[in-house]
Amino acid sequence: MKKARTAHPTALLVSTTVIYYGLDVVRSIYLYGRFGPDALDPFYAASVVLEGMTNALMLSALVAVLMPALAGVTRTGGEVLAERLGSTALLLAAGMTAAAAGCLIVVAPLVLRLYGFEVTPGQAFVARLVFGVLPFLAVGNVLRILHESRKQFGPTVAASLIVRVVFLAVVIGLASAMEVVGAGVAALAAAVVTAIFLLVSYLLGGGRFRRPLTLGHKVVRRAGSRLVPLGIAGFFAQAPLIDSIFARRFFGEGQLSMLRLAWTIYSVPIALFCISVGTAVFPRMCEAAAEGDRGALVGHITTALRRAMYFTLPAMFGLMVVAHPLIRVAYQRGRFEPQHTAVVAACLIAFSLGLAAAGARPILGRALFALNRHSWYVGVELLTLALNVGLNVVLAVWLGWGVVGVAFSTAVSWWGTLLVLGTLVRRSVGAPPSGFRPALFKMFGAAGAMGAACALVWTLTAGPVPGPPWAVGVRLAILTLFGAAFYALTTSALRLEEYDDVRGLASEFLGRLRGGRSADR
Repeated sequence: MKKARTAHPTALLVSTTVIYYGLDVVRSIYLYGRFGPDALDPFYAASVVLEGMTNALMLSALVAVLMPALAGVTRTGGEVLAERLGSTALLLAAGMTAAAAGCLIVVAPLVLRLYGFEVTPGQAFVARLVFGVLPFLAVGNVLRILHESRKQFGPTVAASLIVRVVFLAVVIGLASAMEVVGAGVAALAAAVVTAIFLLVSYLLGGGRFRRPLTLGHKVVRRAGSRLVPLGIAGFFAQAPLIDSIFARRFFGEGQLSMLRLAWTIYSVPIALFCISVGTAVFPRMCEAAAEGDRGALVGHITTALRRAMYFTLPAMFGLMVVAHPLIRVAYQRGRFEPQHTAVVAACLIAFSLGLAAAGARPILGRALFALNRHSWYVGVELLTLALNVGLNVVLAVWLGWGVVGVAFSTAVSWWGTLLVLGTLVRRSVGAPPSGFRPALFKMFGAAGAMGAACALVWTLTAGPVPGPPWAVGVRLAILTLFGAAFYALTTSALRLEEYDDVRGLASEFLGRLRGGRSADR
Protein backbone atom coordinates (compact mmCIF):
# COMPACT_ATOMS: atom_id res chain seq x y z
CA MET A 1 0.00 0.00 0.00
CA LYS A 2 1.42 3.38 -1.07
CA LYS A 3 1.98 6.08 1.49
CA ALA A 4 -0.02 9.21 0.82
CA ARG A 5 2.06 12.28 0.04
CA THR A 6 1.21 15.51 1.82
CA ALA A 7 2.43 18.98 0.97
CA HIS A 8 4.37 21.04 3.47
CA PRO A 9 2.15 23.96 4.64
CA THR A 10 4.68 26.62 3.62
CA ALA A 11 5.20 25.08 0.18
CA LEU A 12 1.45 24.73 -0.25
CA LEU A 13 0.79 28.34 0.71
CA VAL A 14 3.63 29.72 -1.41
CA SER A 15 2.63 27.77 -4.52
CA THR A 16 -0.98 28.84 -4.10
CA THR A 17 0.00 32.47 -3.56
CA VAL A 18 1.81 32.38 -6.91
CA ILE A 19 -1.45 31.38 -8.60
CA TYR A 20 -3.53 33.74 -6.45
CA TYR A 21 -1.44 36.81 -7.24
CA GLY A 22 -1.05 35.70 -10.83
CA LEU A 23 -4.83 35.89 -11.08
CA ASP A 24 -4.74 39.21 -9.23
CA VAL A 25 -2.33 40.62 -11.81
CA VAL A 26 -4.53 39.31 -14.63
CA ARG A 27 -7.50 40.99 -12.97
CA SER A 28 -5.70 44.33 -12.68
CA ILE A 29 -4.42 44.13 -16.27
CA TYR A 30 -7.99 43.63 -17.46
CA LEU A 31 -9.53 46.33 -15.25
CA TYR A 32 -6.96 49.04 -16.01
CA GLY A 33 -6.86 48.33 -19.73
CA ARG A 34 -10.66 48.07 -20.03
CA PHE A 35 -11.71 51.05 -17.89
CA GLY A 36 -8.61 53.18 -17.27
CA PRO A 37 -7.38 54.60 -13.93
CA ASP A 38 -9.85 57.52 -13.82
CA ALA A 39 -12.97 55.33 -14.07
CA LEU A 40 -11.66 52.90 -11.42
CA ASP A 41 -11.24 55.54 -8.71
CA PRO A 42 -14.70 54.99 -7.09
CA PHE A 43 -14.21 51.20 -6.99
CA TYR A 44 -10.80 51.42 -5.35
CA ALA A 45 -11.88 54.21 -2.99
CA ALA A 46 -14.67 51.96 -1.68
CA SER A 47 -12.25 49.00 -1.52
CA VAL A 48 -9.81 50.94 0.66
CA VAL A 49 -12.64 52.05 2.95
CA LEU A 50 -13.72 48.39 3.18
CA GLU A 51 -10.21 47.38 4.24
CA GLY A 52 -10.15 50.18 6.79
CA MET A 53 -13.47 49.03 8.20
CA THR A 54 -12.21 45.47 8.59
CA ASN A 55 -9.39 46.87 10.73
CA ALA A 56 -11.73 49.13 12.69
CA LEU A 57 -14.09 46.21 13.38
CA MET A 58 -11.21 44.12 14.70
CA LEU A 59 -11.25 41.48 11.95
CA SER A 60 -7.47 41.69 11.61
CA ALA A 61 -7.21 41.68 15.40
CA LEU A 62 -9.47 38.64 15.50
CA VAL A 63 -6.84 36.69 13.56
CA ALA A 64 -4.25 37.74 16.14
CA VAL A 65 -6.37 36.81 19.16
CA LEU A 66 -8.43 33.84 18.03
CA MET A 67 -5.57 31.60 16.86
CA PRO A 68 -3.63 31.75 20.17
CA ALA A 69 -6.91 31.44 22.09
CA LEU A 70 -7.87 28.31 20.15
CA ALA A 71 -4.41 26.83 20.74
CA GLY A 72 -4.63 27.46 24.48
CA VAL A 73 -8.25 26.30 24.82
CA THR A 74 -7.64 23.10 22.86
CA ARG A 75 -4.67 22.32 25.10
CA THR A 76 -6.47 22.97 28.40
CA GLY A 77 -10.19 22.58 27.74
CA GLY A 78 -10.47 20.19 24.84
CA GLU A 79 -11.80 20.40 21.30
CA VAL A 80 -15.44 20.96 22.33
CA LEU A 81 -14.60 24.21 24.12
CA ALA A 82 -12.51 25.33 21.14
CA GLU A 83 -15.46 24.70 18.80
CA ARG A 84 -17.76 26.70 21.08
CA LEU A 85 -15.24 29.57 21.01
CA GLY A 86 -15.12 29.37 17.21
CA SER A 87 -18.92 29.54 17.01
CA THR A 88 -18.92 32.59 19.28
CA ALA A 89 -16.33 34.37 17.14
CA LEU A 90 -18.24 33.61 13.95
CA LEU A 91 -21.53 35.00 15.30
CA LEU A 92 -19.93 38.13 16.72
CA ALA A 93 -18.00 38.88 13.55
CA ALA A 94 -21.04 38.34 11.33
CA GLY A 95 -23.30 40.48 13.52
CA MET A 96 -20.90 43.42 13.88
CA THR A 97 -19.98 43.56 10.22
CA ALA A 98 -23.57 43.20 8.97
CA ALA A 99 -24.54 46.25 11.03
CA ALA A 100 -21.48 48.18 9.82
CA ALA A 101 -22.13 47.25 6.19
CA GLY A 102 -25.70 48.54 6.49
CA CYS A 103 -24.43 51.87 7.81
CA LEU A 104 -21.81 52.17 5.07
CA ILE A 105 -24.36 51.40 2.35
CA VAL A 106 -26.54 54.25 3.63
CA VAL A 107 -23.70 56.80 3.81
CA ALA A 108 -21.87 55.67 0.63
CA PRO A 109 -22.30 59.06 -1.15
CA LEU A 110 -20.82 60.88 1.86
CA VAL A 111 -17.83 58.52 1.86
CA LEU A 112 -17.13 59.27 -1.80
CA ARG A 113 -17.44 63.02 -1.18
CA LEU A 114 -14.72 62.67 1.44
CA TYR A 115 -12.46 61.67 -1.46
CA GLY A 116 -13.56 64.69 -3.50
CA PHE A 117 -15.91 62.90 -5.92
CA GLU A 118 -18.85 64.67 -7.47
CA VAL A 119 -20.98 61.64 -6.73
CA THR A 120 -23.07 60.09 -9.50
CA PRO A 121 -25.69 57.34 -8.96
CA GLY A 122 -23.39 54.84 -10.68
CA GLN A 123 -20.44 55.64 -8.41
CA ALA A 124 -22.63 55.37 -5.30
CA PHE A 125 -23.99 52.01 -6.48
CA VAL A 126 -20.45 50.66 -7.02
CA ALA A 127 -19.49 51.76 -3.50
CA ARG A 128 -22.60 50.13 -1.99
CA LEU A 129 -21.84 46.84 -3.72
CA VAL A 130 -18.28 46.87 -2.37
CA PHE A 131 -19.48 47.71 1.15
CA GLY A 132 -21.88 44.75 0.96
CA VAL A 133 -18.84 42.46 0.88
CA LEU A 134 -18.01 43.20 4.54
CA PRO A 135 -20.09 40.56 6.41
CA PHE A 136 -19.13 37.80 3.95
CA LEU A 137 -15.49 38.81 4.29
CA ALA A 138 -15.81 38.59 8.08
CA VAL A 139 -17.35 35.13 7.99
CA GLY A 140 -14.66 33.97 5.58
CA ASN A 141 -11.88 35.33 7.80
CA VAL A 142 -13.14 33.50 10.88
CA LEU A 143 -13.60 30.27 8.93
CA ARG A 144 -10.03 30.56 7.63
CA ILE A 145 -8.77 30.81 11.22
CA LEU A 146 -10.81 27.78 12.24
CA HIS A 147 -9.38 25.78 9.33
CA GLU A 148 -5.79 26.83 10.08
CA SER A 149 -6.17 26.08 13.81
CA ARG A 150 -6.95 22.49 12.75
CA LYS A 151 -3.90 22.49 10.41
CA GLN A 152 -6.26 22.33 7.41
CA PHE A 153 -4.53 24.64 4.95
CA GLY A 154 -6.01 23.11 1.81
CA PRO A 155 -9.46 24.77 2.05
CA THR A 156 -7.97 28.19 2.80
CA VAL A 157 -5.70 27.80 -0.19
CA ALA A 158 -8.61 26.81 -2.43
CA ALA A 159 -10.68 29.74 -1.13
CA SER A 160 -7.90 32.16 -2.09
CA LEU A 161 -8.09 30.89 -5.66
CA ILE A 162 -11.89 30.75 -5.81
CA VAL A 163 -12.30 34.41 -4.84
CA ARG A 164 -10.12 35.54 -7.77
CA VAL A 165 -11.56 33.12 -10.34
CA VAL A 166 -15.14 34.11 -9.52
CA PHE A 167 -14.26 37.81 -9.61
CA LEU A 168 -12.60 37.51 -13.02
CA ALA A 169 -15.43 35.46 -14.50
CA VAL A 170 -18.13 37.86 -13.33
CA VAL A 171 -16.36 41.11 -14.15
CA ILE A 172 -15.46 39.96 -17.67
CA GLY A 173 -18.99 38.70 -18.24
CA LEU A 174 -20.59 41.97 -17.09
CA ALA A 175 -18.05 44.48 -18.43
CA SER A 176 -19.87 45.28 -21.67
CA ALA A 177 -23.29 45.68 -20.06
CA MET A 178 -22.42 47.29 -16.72
CA GLU A 179 -18.96 48.88 -17.13
CA VAL A 180 -17.30 49.55 -13.73
CA VAL A 181 -20.49 48.54 -11.87
CA GLY A 182 -19.64 44.99 -12.93
CA ALA A 183 -16.52 45.16 -10.77
CA GLY A 184 -18.67 45.85 -7.70
CA VAL A 185 -21.01 42.97 -8.56
CA ALA A 186 -17.99 40.70 -9.06
CA ALA A 187 -16.50 41.63 -5.68
CA LEU A 188 -19.76 40.81 -3.89
CA ALA A 189 -20.30 37.54 -5.79
CA ALA A 190 -16.71 36.39 -5.09
CA ALA A 191 -17.06 37.08 -1.35
CA VAL A 192 -20.38 35.20 -1.10
CA VAL A 193 -19.13 32.13 -3.00
CA THR A 194 -15.89 32.01 -0.99
CA ALA A 195 -17.67 32.23 2.37
CA ILE A 196 -20.06 29.41 1.36
CA PHE A 197 -17.15 27.25 0.20
CA LEU A 198 -15.23 27.75 3.46
CA LEU A 199 -18.32 26.94 5.51
CA VAL A 200 -19.08 23.73 3.62
CA SER A 201 -15.43 22.58 3.63
CA TYR A 202 -15.17 23.23 7.38
CA LEU A 203 -18.18 21.04 8.07
CA LEU A 204 -17.03 18.31 5.67
CA GLY A 205 -13.58 18.37 7.27
CA GLY A 206 -14.95 17.41 10.66
CA GLY A 207 -15.45 20.87 12.13
CA ARG A 208 -18.53 21.49 14.24
CA PHE A 209 -20.48 24.52 15.42
CA ARG A 210 -21.61 24.12 18.97
CA ARG A 211 -23.57 26.29 21.38
CA PRO A 212 -21.77 29.64 21.59
CA LEU A 213 -20.13 30.72 24.80
CA THR A 214 -21.72 33.56 26.74
CA LEU A 215 -20.02 36.94 26.71
CA GLY A 216 -19.33 36.50 30.41
CA HIS A 217 -17.41 33.24 29.96
CA LYS A 218 -13.82 33.55 31.13
CA VAL A 219 -12.40 32.47 27.76
CA VAL A 220 -14.45 35.11 25.92
CA ARG A 221 -13.59 37.79 28.49
CA ARG A 222 -9.89 36.96 28.25
CA ALA A 223 -9.94 37.06 24.44
CA GLY A 224 -12.03 40.24 24.50
CA SER A 225 -9.59 41.99 26.81
CA ARG A 226 -6.90 41.38 24.19
CA LEU A 227 -9.16 42.11 21.23
CA VAL A 228 -10.31 45.58 22.31
CA PRO A 229 -6.84 47.21 22.35
CA LEU A 230 -6.10 45.72 18.94
CA GLY A 231 -9.45 46.99 17.69
CA ILE A 232 -8.50 50.46 18.87
CA ALA A 233 -5.20 50.14 17.05
CA GLY A 234 -7.05 48.96 13.94
CA PHE A 235 -9.35 51.96 14.13
CA PHE A 236 -6.41 54.36 14.12
CA ALA A 237 -4.12 52.35 11.84
CA GLN A 238 -5.67 53.63 8.64
CA ALA A 239 -2.51 54.49 6.71
CA PRO A 240 -3.81 53.03 3.38
CA LEU A 241 -7.07 54.93 3.82
CA ILE A 242 -5.22 58.18 4.50
CA ASP A 243 -2.88 57.55 1.56
CA SER A 244 -5.83 57.02 -0.76
CA ILE A 245 -7.58 60.21 0.41
CA PHE A 246 -4.35 62.17 -0.12
CA ALA A 247 -3.95 60.67 -3.60
CA ARG A 248 -7.51 61.42 -4.80
CA ARG A 249 -8.27 64.68 -3.02
CA PHE A 250 -4.96 66.49 -3.46
CA PHE A 251 -3.67 65.11 -6.75
CA GLY A 252 -6.71 64.55 -8.98
CA GLU A 253 -8.44 61.82 -10.95
CA GLY A 254 -6.72 58.52 -11.55
CA GLN A 255 -3.99 59.10 -8.95
CA LEU A 256 -5.69 56.85 -6.40
CA SER A 257 -6.02 53.98 -8.88
CA MET A 258 -2.42 54.33 -10.04
CA LEU A 259 -1.15 54.32 -6.46
CA ARG A 260 -3.31 51.25 -5.81
CA LEU A 261 -1.84 49.45 -8.82
CA ALA A 262 1.71 50.08 -7.63
CA TRP A 263 0.68 48.78 -4.19
CA THR A 264 -0.80 45.63 -5.76
CA ILE A 265 2.44 44.77 -7.59
CA TYR A 266 4.58 45.66 -4.58
CA SER A 267 2.45 43.39 -2.36
CA VAL A 268 3.10 40.27 -4.46
CA PRO A 269 6.52 39.35 -2.98
CA ILE A 270 5.29 40.22 0.53
CA ALA A 271 2.36 37.84 0.25
CA LEU A 272 4.38 35.24 -1.61
CA PHE A 273 7.44 35.05 0.65
CA CYS A 274 6.42 36.63 3.98
CA ILE A 275 2.71 36.30 4.71
CA SER A 276 2.73 32.70 3.45
CA VAL A 277 5.66 31.85 5.73
CA GLY A 278 4.08 33.72 8.65
CA THR A 279 0.73 32.02 8.16
CA ALA A 280 2.31 28.56 8.08
CA VAL A 281 4.47 29.13 11.17
CA PHE A 282 1.89 31.05 13.25
CA PRO A 283 0.15 27.94 14.71
CA ARG A 284 3.57 26.60 15.77
CA MET A 285 4.44 29.96 17.35
CA CYS A 286 1.19 29.87 19.32
CA GLU A 287 1.81 26.31 20.50
CA ALA A 288 5.38 27.13 21.59
CA ALA A 289 4.20 30.25 23.43
CA ALA A 290 1.35 28.34 25.12
CA GLU A 291 3.82 25.69 26.31
CA GLY A 292 6.32 28.32 27.51
CA ASP A 293 9.04 27.01 25.19
CA ARG A 294 10.90 30.24 24.40
CA GLY A 295 13.72 28.40 22.66
CA ALA A 296 11.35 26.86 20.14
CA LEU A 297 9.58 30.20 19.68
CA VAL A 298 12.85 32.02 18.93
CA GLY A 299 13.70 29.27 16.45
CA HIS A 300 10.37 29.64 14.63
CA ILE A 301 10.70 33.44 14.44
CA THR A 302 14.29 33.55 13.20
CA THR A 303 13.78 30.74 10.70
CA ALA A 304 10.70 32.44 9.29
CA LEU A 305 12.50 35.79 9.04
CA ARG A 306 15.54 34.32 7.33
CA ARG A 307 13.46 32.45 4.78
CA ALA A 308 11.31 35.50 4.08
CA MET A 309 14.27 37.87 3.71
CA TYR A 310 16.13 35.44 1.46
CA PHE A 311 13.49 36.07 -1.19
CA THR A 312 12.24 39.55 -0.32
CA LEU A 313 15.60 41.34 -0.49
CA PRO A 314 16.32 40.38 -4.12
CA ALA A 315 12.70 41.21 -4.99
CA MET A 316 13.22 44.68 -3.50
CA PHE A 317 16.26 45.44 -5.65
CA GLY A 318 14.80 43.68 -8.69
CA LEU A 319 11.56 45.69 -8.70
CA MET A 320 13.51 48.95 -8.53
CA VAL A 321 15.45 47.92 -11.65
CA VAL A 322 12.56 46.69 -13.81
CA ALA A 323 9.67 48.85 -12.57
CA HIS A 324 9.16 50.94 -15.73
CA PRO A 325 9.55 48.20 -18.38
CA LEU A 326 7.45 45.84 -16.28
CA ILE A 327 4.52 48.27 -16.09
CA ARG A 328 4.85 49.13 -19.77
CA VAL A 329 4.77 45.51 -20.92
CA ALA A 330 2.04 44.31 -18.57
CA TYR A 331 -0.37 47.26 -18.44
CA GLN A 332 0.17 49.82 -21.19
CA ARG A 333 -2.76 49.03 -23.46
CA GLY A 334 -6.35 50.17 -23.97
CA ARG A 335 -7.12 53.11 -21.68
CA PHE A 336 -3.86 52.74 -19.74
CA GLU A 337 -1.53 55.25 -21.42
CA PRO A 338 2.22 56.08 -21.26
CA GLN A 339 1.74 58.87 -18.69
CA HIS A 340 0.03 56.33 -16.42
CA THR A 341 3.00 53.99 -16.82
CA ALA A 342 5.46 56.68 -15.67
CA VAL A 343 3.45 57.48 -12.51
CA VAL A 344 2.86 53.83 -11.52
CA ALA A 345 6.52 52.92 -12.11
CA ALA A 346 7.73 55.80 -9.94
CA CYS A 347 5.31 54.80 -7.15
CA LEU A 348 6.44 51.16 -7.43
CA ILE A 349 10.10 52.16 -7.02
CA ALA A 350 9.21 54.26 -3.97
CA PHE A 351 7.19 51.43 -2.41
CA SER A 352 9.96 48.93 -3.15
CA LEU A 353 12.40 50.84 -0.96
CA GLY A 354 10.42 49.54 2.03
CA LEU A 355 9.73 46.05 0.72
CA ALA A 356 12.03 44.14 3.07
CA ALA A 357 10.73 46.02 6.12
CA ALA A 358 7.10 45.47 5.10
CA GLY A 359 7.85 41.77 4.62
CA ALA A 360 9.35 41.33 8.09
CA ARG A 361 6.47 43.11 9.85
CA PRO A 362 3.85 40.31 9.45
CA ILE A 363 6.19 37.73 10.99
CA LEU A 364 7.23 39.92 13.92
CA GLY A 365 3.62 40.99 14.43
CA ARG A 366 2.51 37.36 14.65
CA ALA A 367 5.27 36.74 17.19
CA LEU A 368 3.79 39.44 19.43
CA PHE A 369 0.31 37.98 18.91
CA ALA A 370 1.52 34.51 19.92
CA LEU A 371 2.99 36.04 23.08
CA ASN A 372 -0.26 37.95 23.77
CA ARG A 373 1.64 41.27 23.67
CA HIS A 374 -1.30 42.95 21.99
CA SER A 375 -0.97 46.33 23.68
CA TRP A 376 2.57 46.62 22.30
CA TYR A 377 1.24 46.10 18.80
CA VAL A 378 -1.26 48.92 19.41
CA GLY A 379 1.60 51.32 20.01
CA VAL A 380 3.40 50.18 16.85
CA GLU A 381 0.31 50.79 14.71
CA LEU A 382 -0.22 54.24 16.21
CA LEU A 383 3.42 55.07 15.51
CA THR A 384 3.03 53.89 11.91
CA LEU A 385 0.01 56.14 11.46
CA ALA A 386 1.76 59.19 12.92
CA LEU A 387 4.86 58.68 10.77
CA ASN A 388 2.83 58.11 7.63
CA VAL A 389 0.60 61.17 8.04
CA GLY A 390 3.50 63.44 8.89
CA LEU A 391 5.61 62.28 5.95
CA ASN A 392 2.63 62.55 3.58
CA VAL A 393 2.13 66.18 4.52
CA VAL A 394 5.82 67.01 4.15
CA LEU A 395 6.77 64.98 1.08
CA ALA A 396 3.57 64.63 -0.93
CA VAL A 397 1.96 68.04 -0.30
CA TRP A 398 4.57 70.49 0.95
CA LEU A 399 7.47 69.35 -1.26
CA GLY A 400 5.11 68.55 -4.14
CA TRP A 401 6.15 64.93 -4.74
CA GLY A 402 2.52 63.89 -5.31
CA VAL A 403 1.57 60.24 -5.15
CA VAL A 404 5.24 59.26 -5.37
CA GLY A 405 5.70 61.08 -2.06
CA VAL A 406 2.78 59.11 -0.61
CA ALA A 407 4.45 55.83 -1.62
CA PHE A 408 7.84 56.92 -0.29
CA SER A 409 6.25 57.96 3.02
CA THR A 410 4.86 54.44 3.39
CA ALA A 411 8.28 52.89 2.75
CA VAL A 412 10.00 55.09 5.33
CA SER A 413 7.30 54.44 7.95
CA TRP A 414 7.72 50.65 7.45
CA TRP A 415 11.43 50.85 8.22
CA GLY A 416 10.88 53.04 11.26
CA THR A 417 8.27 50.80 12.83
CA LEU A 418 10.23 47.64 11.94
CA LEU A 419 12.99 48.79 14.28
CA VAL A 420 10.43 49.17 17.06
CA LEU A 421 8.84 45.77 16.36
CA GLY A 422 12.21 44.05 16.34
CA THR A 423 13.13 45.64 19.66
CA LEU A 424 9.85 44.56 21.25
CA VAL A 425 10.14 40.96 20.05
CA ARG A 426 13.74 40.73 21.25
CA ARG A 427 12.67 42.10 24.63
CA SER A 428 10.00 39.39 24.86
CA VAL A 429 11.90 36.29 23.72
CA GLY A 430 15.56 37.19 23.96
CA ALA A 431 18.31 37.72 21.42
CA PRO A 432 18.32 35.76 18.14
CA PRO A 433 20.98 33.11 17.49
CA SER A 434 24.50 34.36 16.86
CA GLY A 435 24.38 33.60 13.13
CA PHE A 436 21.17 35.55 12.47
CA ARG A 437 22.57 39.05 11.84
CA PRO A 438 25.55 37.92 9.70
CA ALA A 439 23.16 35.90 7.55
CA LEU A 440 20.93 38.96 6.97
CA PHE A 441 23.96 41.10 6.04
CA LYS A 442 25.09 38.45 3.57
CA MET A 443 21.61 38.32 2.01
CA PHE A 444 21.50 42.10 1.72
CA GLY A 445 24.93 42.21 0.09
CA ALA A 446 24.07 39.43 -2.35
CA ALA A 447 20.76 41.08 -3.25
CA GLY A 448 22.40 44.48 -3.72
CA ALA A 449 25.06 42.99 -5.98
CA MET A 450 22.35 41.22 -7.97
CA GLY A 451 20.43 44.50 -8.40
CA ALA A 452 23.56 46.33 -9.59
CA ALA A 453 24.41 43.53 -12.04
CA CYS A 454 20.84 43.49 -13.41
CA ALA A 455 20.82 47.28 -13.83
CA LEU A 456 24.15 47.12 -15.69
CA VAL A 457 22.98 44.31 -17.97
CA TRP A 458 19.70 46.08 -18.71
CA THR A 459 21.48 49.33 -19.56
CA LEU A 460 24.08 47.66 -21.79
CA THR A 461 21.47 45.68 -23.74
CA ALA A 462 19.10 48.63 -24.27
CA GLY A 463 18.74 49.92 -27.81
CA PRO A 464 18.43 53.58 -28.87
CA VAL A 465 14.62 53.27 -28.82
CA PRO A 466 12.38 50.92 -26.78
CA GLY A 467 11.43 47.81 -28.68
CA PRO A 468 7.92 46.38 -29.10
CA PRO A 469 6.27 45.04 -25.94
CA TRP A 470 6.99 41.40 -26.80
CA ALA A 471 10.71 42.12 -27.22
CA VAL A 472 10.85 44.02 -23.92
CA GLY A 473 9.00 41.11 -22.28
CA VAL A 474 11.60 38.64 -23.57
CA ARG A 475 14.40 40.85 -22.21
CA LEU A 476 12.64 41.02 -18.84
CA ALA A 477 12.31 37.23 -18.71
CA ILE A 478 16.00 36.75 -19.56
CA LEU A 479 17.01 39.39 -17.01
CA THR A 480 14.90 37.67 -14.33
CA LEU A 481 16.62 34.34 -14.99
CA PHE A 482 20.01 36.06 -14.95
CA GLY A 483 19.22 37.78 -11.64
CA ALA A 484 17.97 34.55 -10.04
CA ALA A 485 21.08 32.65 -11.16
CA PHE A 486 23.37 35.45 -9.97
CA TYR A 487 21.71 35.58 -6.55
CA ALA A 488 21.69 31.79 -6.16
CA LEU A 489 25.39 31.51 -7.02
CA THR A 490 26.28 34.40 -4.72
CA THR A 491 24.35 33.00 -1.74
CA SER A 492 25.83 29.58 -2.42
CA ALA A 493 29.34 31.06 -2.34
CA LEU A 494 28.45 32.83 0.92
CA ARG A 495 27.28 29.46 2.33
CA LEU A 496 23.84 30.60 3.36
CA GLU A 497 21.77 27.69 4.60
CA GLU A 498 18.65 29.11 2.90
CA TYR A 499 20.23 28.31 -0.46
CA ASP A 500 20.54 24.68 0.59
CA ASP A 501 16.95 24.70 1.87
CA VAL A 502 15.63 26.01 -1.44
CA ARG A 503 17.74 23.54 -3.36
CA GLY A 504 16.44 20.71 -1.16
CA LEU A 505 12.81 21.80 -1.61
CA ALA A 506 13.30 22.00 -5.37
CA SER A 507 14.80 18.50 -5.44
CA GLU A 508 11.97 17.18 -3.29
CA PHE A 509 9.39 18.80 -5.56
CA LEU A 510 10.98 17.35 -8.70
CA GLY A 511 11.21 13.95 -7.00
CA ARG A 512 7.52 14.02 -6.13
CA LEU A 513 6.69 15.12 -9.65
CA ARG A 514 8.64 12.23 -11.14
CA GLY A 515 7.12 9.85 -8.61
CA GLY A 516 3.63 11.03 -9.51
CA ARG A 517 4.30 10.49 -13.21
CA SER A 518 5.73 7.03 -12.55
CA ALA A 519 2.64 6.13 -10.51
CA ASP A 520 0.39 7.35 -13.32
CA ARG A 521 2.18 5.08 -15.76
